[in-house]
This record gives sequence, C-alpha cells and structure tokens, in this order.
Amino acid sequence: MDANGQQSYGDSSKNENWPTYGQNAIAVADGTVVSVLDGLPERVANALPSDTNVQNASGNHVILYLGQGHYGFYAHLQPGSMKVRVGDRVKRGQVLARLGNSGNTTAPHLHFHLSDGMGPLSAQGLPYVIDSYTVKGIGVSVSEQGKVTMQPLAQQ
Repeated sequence: MDANGQQSYGDSSKNENWPTYGQNAIAVADGTVVSVLDGLPERVANALPSDTNVQNASGNHVILYLGQGHYGFYAHLQPGSMKVRVGDRVKRGQVLARLGNSGNTTAPHLHFHLSDGMGPLSAQGLPYVIDSYTVKGIGVSVSEQGKVTMQPLAQQ
C-alpha cells in the first residue's frame, strides 16, 4: 500500500496499476521444478472471475520440490513469464516467473505456500518461517471505499 492506503495507482481495474504486478517470484530454496502451468489469461483486477474451476483456480503456476517431501507452490503468475521448465534445478533467490493476476484472484499478487504434495488443493499445507521482512506500517481500519488507514511505525 502507498502512504494514502491505496493498493493500486489510478484505475485499479488495470493490472499494471498494482505495484505487485510484474514483480519477480523467486525460489524460496534450492529445488527442482516439478510442475509449470503457463498460458492461462490474466484476469481483470477488482473482479472475481465467474469461470473458476479446479483446473484453473491457481492460474499460471510453478511448483518446486524442495526435498524431504516438501513442495513450494507459486500461483497467479503472468502468462508467458515463466523462466523455468519441469526438471530444472533452481537456486534460492532465482527468478521463476513474474507476479500476475491469473486464476481465481481479484488482484495481482503472489500466492505462495509449502505443502506435503504437489496438488494445490489435495496436499496439506506446512508451516514455514520467513527469515526476514520489513514492516512499513500497520493497516488500522478500512473505509467504505476500501481505503486502508495506515499508521506508520516509529523508527527504531
């Protein structure tokens, strides 16, 4: 969100007006690419698609096998942005694709989770630790127009 609590710039129905759109999706750890789906269309932002089914819910995606029965799942990627193919070995931090708005989604974002299998709906999710992040503010309320009031954190 920006300083005014807006999640997008200008016309929020356009994917390119979201700061997340086109950002790199990177490998969370070393692994092997076990599944890639590409070619599903982008959705219109701020509109829930009416044709969602089990086959297209995750949109364009990449699944990594991370070892010890753990899989990393990256969904809602831009069509045509895949940088990897099934069988590729990847290193932590390597770009896999770009964030988009494909599948069952209302705005450009990355859906990421770890699981004990390749099926996005049939596998069990696994807990994981994010080793670092930066908090820039806290959303404290949402107005009727969908604007989030931000409260900046004190500098430490």
